[in-house]
Amino acid sequence: KPAMATMMPGAMLIGISSPHARKGLLWEKYRTHYGHPGSVLVAQAPTWVMNPTVPEDGEIISEAYDSDPAWAKAEYGAVFRTDVAALVPIEVIEACIESGVRERAPQRQYHYRAFVDPSGGSADSMTLAIAHKEGSTAILDAVREVKPPFSPEAVVDEFAGLMRRY
Repeated sequence: KPAMATMMPGAMLIGISSPHARKGLLWEKYRTHYGHPGSVLVAQAPTWVMNPTVPEDGEIISEAYDSDPAWAKAEYGAVFRTDVAALVPIEVIEACIESGVRERAPQRQYHYRAFVDPSGGSADSMTLAIAHKEGSTAILDAVREVKPPFSPEAVVDEFAGLMRRY
């Protein structure tokens, strides 16, 4: 896409791929644009529809469905996989998210709790989550991740400052 800056105005970007997990650029474009009018066209069809010279009941596709149905359904059937999803399906997560809210400001009437997953700063991220309860509902208010390399002392100071606000 950055290379398109050197092309004439109105140049068309075409991406073709087999669907895989319900995450990443292809999933986001599909979720946002499939079946909706606009400047982005998302087409979804199995191999034998996109390329009529490939028979649906041909040897290659039949063998693929026999040996690994989930893979074949994505590769040849153009269906996003569900067997490679995270622990919690994306639809469940999306049902718990208020659209457009990235972080909730602290409010005096709530009692907040924080959790930190520390890191030494060289191998993995250090993370922080701050939440509160409203009745029996847990609300996640703020999340931070600092990717390595980083100074653990500096991140602890940053996280402590955020926690003090809550």
